Amino acid sequence: MLQSLSKLYKKYHHTGTHQAMNLVGVAMLLLYPLVQGFTANYLIGAFVGMLLITFVASAYYHRALSHRTWTPTKSMHYIFLTLGAAFWVLPAMYWVGLHRKHHRYYDTDQDPHGPMAGWKQNLLMVLYNTPEASYLKTDLKHEPMRWQNTHYLKIALFTTLVMALVNPVLYFVAVGYVYGSFIMINTYGHWRGVKDSHILAMFSGGELYHKTHHEDQRKTRLGLFDLGYYGLIKWMK
Repeated sequence: MLQSLSKLYKKYHHTGTHQAMNLVGVAMLLLYPLVQGFTANYLIGAFVGMLLITFVASAYYHRALSHRTWTPTKSMHYIFLTLGAAFWVLPAMYWVGLHRKHHRYYDTDQDPHGPMAGWKQNLLMVLYNTPEASYLKTDLKHEPMRWQNTHYLKIALFTTLVMALVNPVLYFVAVGYVYGSFIMINTYGHWRGVKDSHILAMFSGGELYHKTHHEDQRKTRLGLFDLGYYGLIKWMK
């Protein structure tokens, strides 16, 4: 399965497809309001992005898969893995491997992201980082993960095509919100030392309680405005 991860990632790593989609999303997130204002589609897209960073990235990819703080049901695995592919959140195994490496080397020159990595690596994190198979353990070798590895690109490209025809603003704003949140978490969360922020945590699913998380990776509730915990994890413990 680790070999299939590498093959999967190479399919779009060298063409920059994944990075391009995320950068289009970030551009839409930042520039669209300057031209068209805060339309309903834009605000709905931002709200969808906030839900994705809260439940798919923070509660599932981060706390369930990377740190095993709670156990999803099999159906939840498929739901979150499908959403992760549909909005270009990265193949889960790649995301987990990269994040576990971050915890091992955070705030050093081997950290894959953060202030030490520089602005280019934080902005173009997909192009700068390769799959970290050595950080993947047997806890990830299950059928839903193999299913996402096999179908990730098909789900991502199909969703992009459909949403580009139906509602491109909503879709790319949501994609940009998630990727922009990653950049904010990786940089601000480690700027001049690991730190927490109540305000930013509200918009990142609890992820900007970053100091609290690094002090205890197994902690399920990170802070007062941890929507990932109160919206999902609390009910699954």
